[in-house]
Amino acid sequence: MTEKISVTLNVTELGQVDYLVERGLYNSRSDFMRLAMRKTLEEHKNELEQFLNEGQDEKEGVHRIFVLGITNLTKKTVIRMLDRGQRLHVRLVGALFVDKDITAEEIRKLQPDVRVIGKVIAEDDVKKALGV
Repeated sequence: MTEKISVTLNVTELGQVDYLVERGLYNSRSDFMRLAMRKTLEEHKNELEQFLNEGQDEKEGVHRIFVLGITNLTKKTVIRMLDRGQRLHVRLVGALFVDKDITAEEIRKLQPDVRVIGKVIAEDDVKKALGV
C-alpha cells in the first residue's frame, strides 16, 4: 500500500537534488526523496517505538495491538475479545483495516483506546466508535 505525496522545494534545494541525480548518486528526484525520508525516519526510530509501546504495561483484560505496518481487525477477533470481556488498545503507524461486518456497537463495548497514525479503513460509524 503506497501513497503519493508532493514536496515543495525552493529552486536552490531542487538544484542541489538535480545536481546529485545528474552526478549519478541517485537515480531520480524521487529516489533521493525516498532515501532522505528513510534516513530521517531511522533517526527518529526511538520516538516511533515510544508511541507504539504506549500502554504496554496495562493490566490484564486488554487486547493490545502494536503495529508498524498494516493490520486487520477481524470479526472473529472482536467476538473473542467480547467473549473474554477484554478492552481494545491499539497503537498503529500505518493502516488499520476493520472488517465490514463489525458493528459500531461491538466496538463501543470494547471501550477502545485507539491511536492510528496513517489510515483507518472502516465504516464511518465504526471509525467514530474507535475514536478516529
